[in-house]
Amino acid sequence: MKRRTARKKLRAACQRIKEWSRTNRHARGRDFFQGLNARLRGHYNYYGLIGNYASLDRFYQWAIANAFKWLNRRGGKRRSFTWKTFEGIPARVGIAQPRITEVSYRQTLA
Repeated sequence: MKRRTARKKLRAACQRIKEWSRTNRHARGRDFFQGLNARLRGHYNYYGLIGNYASLDRFYQWAIANAFKWLNRRGGKRRSFTWKTFEGIPARVGIAQPRITEVSYRQTLA
């Protein structure tokens, strides 16, 4: 039996990221991505169970797309980013990739 994030909890986490992104979109780029990174790491630490990688990856992809959306709504006549220019930012800034944080029982005995 696999454990995975409940749909209701995942939807709530996405809503919290959306609200945070909307209210903090005017922060400097470094500050915005540090805050996003902290929220992603916290989500991975809590929901990083063995067998739950698909939900973590879906949350990561959604958070990146949401950041792209809100950073492009900062004002001005033109968009801040295109997908082509935005693709390299998570790697360059050091955004946390989805990862399993749970230690299996077998590893603790060895």
